[in-house]
Amino acid sequence: MAPGHTRDDGTASLAAAEGQPHWLALYGPGHVPCVAGPFTAQRSMEQVRVVVDRGAELRGRIGPPELLARLGTTAEIDALVPLLDAGGRSWVDARTTKLIVERVASEQDPRNWQPNIDLPLAKDGSFEHGGLPAGTYDVALAGVLPHGFDDGQQLTVPLGRVRLIDGETKQLDRDLQGLIPGRLRGRVLINGEPYSNGNVQVNRATFEWHGGLANSPQARLDMDLDGEGRFQADLIPDTYRLWLPYRTRGTSNVGYWKTRDTATVVAGQDVEFTFRVRRVTARIRILTAQGTPAPWLHVTMQTKGQPRGWTSWTTDRDGWITIVPAPLGPFRLVVTRPAQSQGAKATGTKKETWLDELRVPDKGNVAQFEQRLPEERR
Repeated sequence: MAPGHTRDDGTASLAAAEGQPHWLALYGPGHVPCVAGPFTAQRSMEQVRVVVDRGAELRGRIGPPELLARLGTTAEIDALVPLLDAGGRSWVDARTTKLIVERVASEQDPRNWQPNIDLPLAKDGSFEHGGLPAGTYDVALAGVLPHGFDDGQQLTVPLGRVRLIDGETKQLDRDLQGLIPGRLRGRVLINGEPYSNGNVQVNRATFEWHGGLANSPQARLDMDLDGEGRFQADLIPDTYRLWLPYRTRGTSNVGYWKTRDTATVVAGQDVEFTFRVRRVTARIRILTAQGTPAPWLHVTMQTKGQPRGWTSWTTDRDGWITIVPAPLGPFRLVVTRPAQSQGAKATGTKKETWLDELRVPDKGNVAQFEQRLPEERR
């Protein structure tokens, strides 16, 4: 209610309502943050004296400067900061390179959980922060390798665990030379032909979705290919694969078809790699148990791997559906409920029915299958 700053002698003057209880929230820096009180303000009250704990100091340097210079926000985003509201500035802050200092869970008080402490880095990679409560902390470097306006590769690097002692200074220096970005010069061939003017997403090879949760950080880099199917991207050293959308971004649910090939990016080096992708079109005809076409059925697919996402088809009047691209591994079709099409309505129950497992041949770009519904789905 009445903010203020201490003077050189440690004193501060704050306005207060007479006769009312007040608390002092002392944030630092230079000591452990704390709350003191309550104090009842009086016209002739004596000076309130609060003794704080000095705490510990963490200082050090993260390098090399070449890496830190590549991380952070883009010039376009920085120019917008003065125009942003609090939420927008918070989003920009999340893209700023910093150290994250987190108290280990075993030392946390569940009733008063300590939030992460973000420490800014100077241009030379140095940092210092006093007034940290004594204890054990995990320290990590967080930043973003930007790609354009709203794109980039998230980076979180654990730097180790430190034990801080009240009244002492802990030095933490790290050389992250091996994380200097390398450049991937890629080309995409589909069935031997350039994926001309296509769109791909570059992701770490280990990245997967599990019920909406990611198992590793995403590169979050969308690339538009040229007429020869080429692209280039600066990336943190790691192994990458491409995700190719098989359903356009204009729909509410984008699906991706992932390459089997992976490319390894090396720190500070250019790497050339050709992603050779096999794309198979599967034509599948669904028949009744008596061998007649089963039109207007609603069909989904269950498969491990690619393509991922929720996709459905409706059999035409002759019982056909077309899957592009078809999975290169085993997959099964699931007939769920009848679908409406051209005023016709499928007969039979609405019970989910799993058909036999399918797999495209090892060679060829077109595969054709025939599957029959079990007797109860006549």
